[in-house]
Order: sequence, then structure tokens, then C-alpha cells
Amino acid sequence: MRSNNQFVNSGNNRVFSYLRWSIERQTWGDSERRQNEMAEAWCARLGLTLSGCEKDEGVSAFKGKNHGQGTGLDRLLKIVGPGDTILVEDNDRFSRQDTVTALSALRDIVSRGVKLVFLKTGVEVTAANFNDPSVLFPNFFQGYLANAESAKKAARVKASWEARKAAMVKEGKPMNQNLPSWLRWNWETKEVVQIPERVQIVRRIFKLYLDNGSIKKVTRQLVSEGIPSISKRKSAGWSNSFIHHLLTNRSVLGYSLHTNPPTPNIFPKIVAEKDFYAVGGRLKVARNFCAAARKADANLFTGIALCSKCGRPMNKNTYRRKETQRSYLICGAALHDTSNCGTSGIRYDVFENSFLGLLTQDETVRAVLTGKTAEPGKVDSLKAELADVQGQCEKYMRLIDGDDKPSRRISDALKALEARESELQAQIELEIAKSKATAPPAQAYEALRQEFPIPTIRIDNRSRLKELIRSMVERIEVKVSEPGYSIHFKNGQAYGVKLLSRPVPAERI
Repeated sequence: MRSNNQFVNSGNNRVFSYLRWSIERQTWGDSERRQNEMAEAWCARLGLTLSGCEKDEGVSAFKGKNHGQGTGLDRLLKIVGPGDTILVEDNDRFSRQDTVTALSALRDIVSRGVKLVFLKTGVEVTAANFNDPSVLFPNFFQGYLANAESAKKAARVKASWEARKAAMVKEGKPMNQNLPSWLRWNWETKEVVQIPERVQIVRRIFKLYLDNGSIKKVTRQLVSEGIPSISKRKSAGWSNSFIHHLLTNRSVLGYSLHTNPPTPNIFPKIVAEKDFYAVGGRLKVARNFCAAARKADANLFTGIALCSKCGRPMNKNTYRRKETQRSYLICGAALHDTSNCGTSGIRYDVFENSFLGLLTQDETVRAVLTGKTAEPGKVDSLKAELADVQGQCEKYMRLIDGDDKPSRRISDALKALEARESELQAQIELEIAKSKATAPPAQAYEALRQEFPIPTIRIDNRSRLKELIRSMVERIEVKVSEPGYSIHFKNGQAYGVKLLSRPVPAERI
């Protein structure tokens, strides 16, 4: 941060001080006072006056952050010139980078004719004496010790952090570290507590998005109402990226993101699972959609109609010729030259009529939605893999049973399997929670038949129809060459349909 001191422009031979400390809380401590007093005492002994001061508050020197643009040191170096002096408490205030990098930065400064004085050791560095052993050796060893000390602290902090994460996973207790912005740490009870007004804002953001399906609209409404941002960044306001991060942050369901995979049941759950996964479903569809908002419902299959060759979304493209216009479903990846699927297409109206016509065949659709799963569900697949992993773990355990010094390879393999076991268990819990939060496909179909007795392309409320289709359908694999498509319902069943219309080559479109 910039000092309040005003620089005195008196030509050459000016004296400036540079202050730095790494931790923000040192701002209220003794560090700044001590560094200031040392600089003033040096000037007093020589009958000089400080021309100015720059400081970096809460800026680490271990990775050279204080040497970056816009820092106090950067501002100071833009002011000083030949004959000027910079006072620094010690080498570790100037840099804690590796010795070669620190010495190189020091040489660059003094080569401009600036003298740099380290007050604690009394070493004065200039371009003329930089290579003098009495100057070079102290700078070398002081730089080495500063870097080694920071590296040791970093290693200890990392080890402590890993130990705390392991304890959190084992005991299910949160840490007082990087808490979500709607939680705070209660030092008396040693537990996290909710910040009620921020929790209400988070819940409202989810509701606003579910109501209008637009991150931009949510952001604009929060800004227009003057609602204070809950971002942990100082002076940060509402932004589309922050809203998206919030809507996809599983911490609202109680997960801690400090581990990989995230650890469940650590924080209070502040959003209903059905709302979280409903938002996730809409965001997934919106990711593949780039049309104007007024045309959002023109394509009922945005994001779920996929190319059978590459698995990428099919785009609805409309081509106009004089008095007529026609729309086609074409592989979006092929249109953007990122696949070799070809740009042949299926007429959209034929595809939509076929799909909606199928929905009117109650007996067929109900048989598919209420029948037994035709292919293993995701939870079943995960459980099968988990059983396999656990079986492998048992084999390795039998191999090292009673062996005081087991093979390192076996130990490493066992650790990898145990890590995969934990990951699979977390994925299974997540999928089970998602299935509970999603309405069964058969239930969604009954709602569709009640609201839309005879689905046609002339239905007014296409937005509601689109929502109900997504409640039943996981994806639709479109086969342009046959032509036809297969519907993959959310209960694991699949149903194939052939179309009479032939694909239309790109040159004809």
C-alpha cells in the first residue's frame, strides 16, 4: 500500500526507506514502528532527512511478490535515481527468494547508481562494491538464510495443513481455515456458525436463478437492489463469475472442499439438495446454449441432443432462402471444425414432431419408464468398482499380514487402492443424493401428460415442456446417417427411433 508520506524532490542524494512485512496482522504489531525507527536513526546519525517512504503490507517476499508491478518497492524504484539511497531493515525485507535471484535483483538496482543500505548489518551496497567480498559474502549468506527459513516454514505449514485435513476427514470436524463466506469461526465454542444475513442471500441467489435461469439477470438484480456482496475479497462486488462459482459450490450442501474428493457433512447445509442439483442441470444445459434469450425455447433439446459420433451437442441452425426458411440439427463440433462428423443435418421440425409424437404413445413410454433398468445405473457401476477395489485391498492385506517390513511397492499399491476406495464411496454418496433430489422419470412423464394432453409444436408454454423433457431424458443420441435417434431416459432405459426423412448434405443446406 502507498505510504501517506510525500516524497521530497531535491535532486540527487535523496534518502528513501522501504518497509515490508508478510502477514496482514503485523500491520497492527511492532514491525512498521521498528523499521521506521531504524531508518530515522540512520538519517539522524548522518544529519540527513528522509525524502519519503514506501511499504508493502502483508506481502510475502518468498516468491518475489514484493518485486511485482504495483507494489511499494516497484513504485519506489520508479522514483529513485543515481545518487539516491534506499534504506531496508535487513536482507529478508528486500527478498526471500533463492540466493541467485535475490542477488540478481539487488545488482539490477545498484547498477542504476542507487545505494542500498541494510540497516541491521550495516552493509551498504553500490555498483562499485557489489563484488567486494566484504559486501558480496554477507549478502549471499543473509539471502541464503532468509530463503532457507521461508522454505522451512512453508514445509511446516504444509505438513500442519495436511495433518489438519486428515483429522477433519477422520473426525468430521471443520477447520478454521478458508471458510465459506457465509460461515464464521466461533472461538469460544470452537465450531463454525452461520452468518444469517449471508445465508439468506445465498438461498435467494439459488431461487432467483431457478426462477429466471440467467446468471446475468441474478447479478443485475443484486446490484440494482444494492445488496452487499458476500465475496471474501476486499471491495469486490457482484459479478457473473462469482454467482456461477456460488451456484456450483458444494459447500452449500455441507461439503468441505479442502480435500479431494470433497468431504461431506462438515459444514451446515444451507441449500436443499433438489435446488442445488436443479441449478446444476440448468447450468449444464446453458453451457451448450448460445442463442438469444428470446429464442431460448425454440430448441426443446438444447444440451441433451448429442451427436452419436462425437458426443458433442447438436446445434439448431436456421437457413433462409427468399420466402422460406428451414431449421436443421447439425453437429456443433463439425460446424466449428473441431470434429470430422460432417455437417449433414436432420430437419428440426421432423425430429421434434417425431419425439413429441412418441410422447403421446402412453403405453410405450410408460412401459419404458417403469420397466427394469436396461443398462447398469451409475450408482451400480460405482458400487461394482468399489467391490473390486475392496477385493484387491483384501488381497494385498493378506500378502503383508505378519510382515514387519512389507514391500514398498505393495504398500504404495495398497495406499493407492485405499485412496480410490474413499473416492468411490464419496461419488456413490453424491449420486445417491442426486437421485433423491431428482423427480423420477415416470413421475415427470405423468406431469407432462396432464399439462400437455396432445404435445405439438404449436404449444405455447414451450419452456415448461422443455423442463419436463429434461426431467425424463438424460440424453438423445442423434444419428444423422441412418437417420434416427435413441432416447436415454434417466432410469437407464433406452429407446430407438427411426426417421423417414433423409439427412440433408451441407451443400444443399
